[in-house]
Amino acid sequence: MKKDPRVSVQMAVYNGEQYLREAIASILNQTFAAFELIIIDDASTDNTWQVLQDCAANESRISLLRNEINLGVAQARNRVLEIVRGEYIAVMDADDISLPGRLAAQVSFLDTFPEIGLIGCAVQAIDAHGVSMGSHHHATTHGLLLWGLCFTTPFAHPTVMFRRSVVERVGGYDGRLTANLDRDLYQRLSSITRFANLPDVYLQYRRHENTISNRHAEIQARNSAKAGQRMMSEILGYEVSFEICHNIRLDRFRTADDAIGVACLIRPLYDAFVSKQTLSPLEKRLIRKDAATRLFNLAWMWKREPRMREFFLEATQFDPFVSARVLWAKARWKLVMTKRVRYS
Repeated sequence: MKKDPRVSVQMAVYNGEQYLREAIASILNQTFAAFELIIIDDASTDNTWQVLQDCAANESRISLLRNEINLGVAQARNRVLEIVRGEYIAVMDADDISLPGRLAAQVSFLDTFPEIGLIGCAVQAIDAHGVSMGSHHHATTHGLLLWGLCFTTPFAHPTVMFRRSVVERVGGYDGRLTANLDRDLYQRLSSITRFANLPDVYLQYRRHENTISNRHAEIQARNSAKAGQRMMSEILGYEVSFEICHNIRLDRFRTADDAIGVACLIRPLYDAFVSKQTLSPLEKRLIRKDAATRLFNLAWMWKREPRMREFFLEATQFDPFVSARVLWAKARWKLVMTKRVRYS
C-alpha cells in the first residue's frame, strides 16, 4: 500500500496560466519531499488546463481535479480538502513562489509544537515581473495574532500550513464566500487551536492587477468586516456594529463620528481581550503599543475635532511614547516617498 504523504499542498486556479508553471515548480523543488500537490482548475477558460496536464505528465506527486463550472475559490478548495491524505495541509496560490525550505520549516515547527494548529510565515512581495517590492512580517505569537485578527488578516494565506484535523473540525472554508475566505476560516479556527507565524521569508507573494483582492475588492472588504465583527463581538460579549468593522477594514472614515465610533471600541476591546487570554508580558506590552497606535492615528486623522482630545490622552495612557514613535514613523515614511518620487 502506498504510504500517505506528510503534507498535502492544495492549489486552486482559475485562468492562471501566466504564472502557473513557476508556482508549481516552486513546490516540486522543495527540500521536503514527502508531499502531494493537488491542483483544481475551477473551470478556466484560458490555457490553464493544458499547462496543468503538461506539468503533471511525468510527476507522480501531482493530482489534478477540474470543475465543469466555476464554483469559486472556497468551494474549489473544499473539494480538494475532501481528498487530501496528508497530516498537514499547505496552501499555495497559482501566482506565488514558495522558497525551497518552506515546507520543511513549517513541518518542523508543527512537529515541535503540537498545540499549534496553523502556521504562516513572512513574505517578500513581488510585482508582475518578479521584481521585489519589499518584505512583510506579521506577528509571530498566538496572542498577537488573535489581537490582530480583530482588525485585519494577520497571515498571508498562501503561506499557511494547518493540521488537517483542525480544519476538518470547523468544516473547511465557507463555500458561500467568493473573497476573503481566509479571515473567516482563521476566525473559526481561533476558538479551537493556536496560531503562529515564522519570522523568516519563505514565500514570494505576487501583486498584480488580476488578483482576487483586486477583482473583488468590495466583496472582500465586506466579508473581512463580517469576520472581524464576529471576532470582536465574541470577545466583548455584545454585538459590534457592522459599520464600525467595515470602517476598520477600509481604514476610511467619512466623518469624525465614524472615527470616534472605532476609537470608543479600542479600550473595552483591549480590556476584554487581555482578561480572556493567557499572554506573556511581551505580548501584553506589544498589544498595548498597538492599541495606543490605533488610538493616536485616529485622533491625529481628526485632530481638529475637539472630541478627539480624550483619545490623544487615552493613547498616551497606553503608551507614553506613542506620539514620538508614530510621528517619527510618519516623517520617515514621507521622506521615503519623497525620494521615490524624486528618482522615479
